Parts: sequence; C-alpha cells; structure tokens
Amino acid sequence: MVNTDFKLARQMLEARVKDATSGRGSSDALLIDRVADPADMTRELADRDVAVQILDYESAMVRLLRSAIDRFQDGSYGLCLECEEAIAPKRLQAVPWAERCIRCQEAADFEYRRAA
Repeated sequence: MVNTDFKLARQMLEARVKDATSGRGSSDALLIDRVADPADMTRELADRDVAVQILDYESAMVRLLRSAIDRFQDGSYGLCLECEEAIAPKRLQAVPWAERCIRCQEAADFEYRRAA
C-alpha cells in the first residue's frame, strides 16, 4: 500500500473508533425492568442477552481498531504479528485492522475451530 492508502486507512480506523465509542445507547438495553408477565420477562432476558452480545462485539472491535492505530504509531502497521511478513494490500483494504496475513489468519482460525 502506498503512503496515501495508509493515511486513508488510519483515518477510517479513527472514525470507526469514534463511532463505536460514541455511546449509541446499547447499554440502555441492559437496564432491568420489572415485569409481571413471564412471557415479557423472557423477552426482556432475550433482549438483554442480545445487548450483551452486541456490547461484547463492539468492545472487541474497538480493541482491534485501537491496536491497528497503535501499529501505525510504532511503524508496524501492515506487518503480520505472527510471521512479520507484509500483509497484502488488498487484505488491508478489506480489513484495515487485520493483524495477520491471510496465511497466518487461516492457521489461527483453524486452531480456534479445532479447540472449540
């Protein structure tokens, strides 16, 4: 990737962090409402479960985005954290927060599925 592509990637990462941390109110769904009807209680619990999953995903994404921004600052952006080879420019365009080259990411995904 050329330097201008890195600048655009960094701007996009910073915008995504700002968007993800702007507090869109998804934590409001975690508030406990008292309901008398068991069906309503079940629905409330399901809604709260979904809200927790969304918050987990958003916080994991923010960690990935901030990690990518940190790699810009230390000069390691675009290098695989596993093999230290350059990450393909097309991969970085598709997933600017990518930590691994496609080969290392596939190996990590395989290990994750095998352990599960």
